Amino acid sequence: MALERRGNGVYYYKKEREGNRVVSKYYGKGELASLISQMDEIEADANEYKRYEEQNRREKAERFEKELVEIEAAFKDLITAYLLINGYHQTDSREWRKKRNGRK
Repeated sequence: MALERRGNGVYYYKKEREGNRVVSKYYGKGELASLISQMDEIEADANEYKRYEEQNRREKAERFEKELVEIEAAFKDLITAYLLINGYHQTDSREWRKKRNGRK
């Protein structure tokens, strides 16, 4: 995307890919070229902002998920401690069972 000065005029050309080739497409000259250029800059800024917001949202979600995993691990440790204190043990199949008469 560029305003190009050719001779005495200012023209707006956009480079676009068509298959394996890059072609220049003419969009206007003079004041029209300037307005189209400004609109394209605004659109590019809006797209960049959307990418920034999406990346920011993804990072927040990853932090939240990491904190959730840490909370889940702490909660499991708390449950394990509670069950052990109250006389339970884990069997080979990872089930919790109450100890009977001091034995497993």
